[in-house]
This record gives sequence, structure tokens and C-alpha cells, in this order.
Amino acid sequence: MELTRSDEGTLHGQLYRTLARMIADGDVKVGDRMPTEAELSERYTVSRTTARRALDELRRASLVERRPGLGTFVVPPKLNAMIPHLHSITAEIEQLGYRAGSRLLSVEEGVVDENARAHLHLAEGDHVLRVLRLRTANERPFYVAESVLNLALFPELRTVDFAVPDLSMYAAFERVTGRRVERVTQWLSAASASAEIARHMEVRRGAPVLRLERVLFIEGDRPIESVNAFFHGETYKYYSESTASFARS
Repeated sequence: MELTRSDEGTLHGQLYRTLARMIADGDVKVGDRMPTEAELSERYTVSRTTARRALDELRRASLVERRPGLGTFVVPPKLNAMIPHLHSITAEIEQLGYRAGSRLLSVEEGVVDENARAHLHLAEGDHVLRVLRLRTANERPFYVAESVLNLALFPELRTVDFAVPDLSMYAAFERVTGRRVERVTQWLSAASASAEIARHMEVRRGAPVLRLERVLFIEGDRPIESVNAFFHGETYKYYSESTASFARS
């Protein structure tokens, strides 16, 4: 296939879009090695400089990574979460065109611990429901989350079937309580994968992960869920945009 200069843009831009389309369509899958500069040069009748620029664009778009001595490989897509917007991770995955799924790892009722007690405004001895789930994007591990649910205020949460593969916690909360999700508070930090998290996320123990602590409130400013979630550090990044405000002199 020969690329030529045209209204479709520069040669390296055309080649970049061609390769990106191959990745999006699944012609080249996650973990596959991309053609080398020499192979691209011969296949598309372009210079090696053009091929190199196209591969660099793929890397900047987080579609591939260069491994010294081995080549350039397709990597799992990065999902970009918009911090200011109140929506579920399920919605984020689906909005980006990936298939969201979940696997229930465990669910148990018990007494609230100190950390969750403060987040959920509970008293010592109050009962909570702990739900551990693995969330996936296109059936690949995306994050592991432990949700601690406020049974003292919302005993009807015991009726939720957490094993439903495409369950959205937000939707479940609104359905069983009849109240809308109102706001969240959250903290993001770096962490190392424990043995359990590493096993579920299919990474090595001690691998860097992102830890998200989130408290969700429904109408009436009533805390319903405290979440500890661990994201694969190489497949997820947060995006935030702010407007500067300057005092007038």
C-alpha cells in the first residue's frame, strides 16, 4: 500500500491514522509487536523518518510503548477520568467505547472499622456490607474495589444482587433507595500492589498502582458508600481542568 501526499494530510499523519485504525479494529492486538520502521517503510513506500514519526505519534497517544532491543508493542488503552464530573467508573469505560464488566470476588456483612466509620458517619458496632469486585474493560482487569456500604442508614442494600456482571453501583443505589447520587469526595494516591491486589489485577506483587478512596453521598447528604479502589497504574490516568481566578488589584 503506497501513501502519497494529498488533502488527507502529511505522510506521517496518514500512516499514524492507518496504524491507529488497525489497533482500534483489533487487527493488531494488545501485546502484539508493531511493524518496524524498515517494515513500515517498505510496506507503505515511505521513508524511515516518516515511519519513525508515525510510531512516535502512536506512543504519544499511549497506544504503544517502545521496549529497547525488542521493538514497539501495543499496550492496553488508557482510560482518562474527568475528576470534576460526577459519574460512575462504569460510565467512563462505556463512554470511551469499551465493554464494562465486573466479577464479584466476595460479599460479607460485618462491623464497621474505624476508617469507614468516619467516612460513613457511623457509630461503633454499626453493621456494614463489604463488597469486593474486580472491574474489567473489554474483559481485561481494570481495577479492584472494596465497597463498604452503610447498612445502618440503608438496610435495603442487602437486597442488591452484586453478582450481576454489568452492575453499576450508582444505579443500584438510586434504585433501592429512591434517591439520586448527589456528590462524592475522593482522594488519589500512589500505592504498591499487595499480594491479593496483584493476583486479581494480574500484575506482580509490589507493582505501582493508583489508590482511589471515595465516599459517595446521595440526596440529603447521606453517606452510602466508602470505596477503596486500586487501578492498574499503566492503564488509567486522571485528567483535571481548572480555570484560574485572579484577584483584582
